[in-house]
Amino acid sequence: MSIDDKLAIHEMISRYSYTYDDKDADGFAQVFLPDGVFEIFVPSQSRPVVRLASRDAIRDATGRSGAGRSAGPASPAATISRGSSSTS
Repeated sequence: MSIDDKLAIHEMISRYSYTYDDKDADGFAQVFLPDGVFEIFVPSQSRPVVRLASRDAIRDATGRSGAGRSAGPASPAATISRGSSSTS
């Protein structure tokens, strides 16, 4: 993996974190591909407690929920699945 690739990954993680923490629903949604999937898992569950299956759904849910660390306690661990779109 090149240094440029590593830097791009770090920048994406930072963008994901800062936009979520700042309650920037549009910016947070832009981290995902149009058909990206956002899932939230909790330790006691085998299936996600939240599953959002598009950038629009992620933007809408993030905007409604007032997501962000200042909104309350830390959120459960989240995993992000890349959709089938190519990045060209």
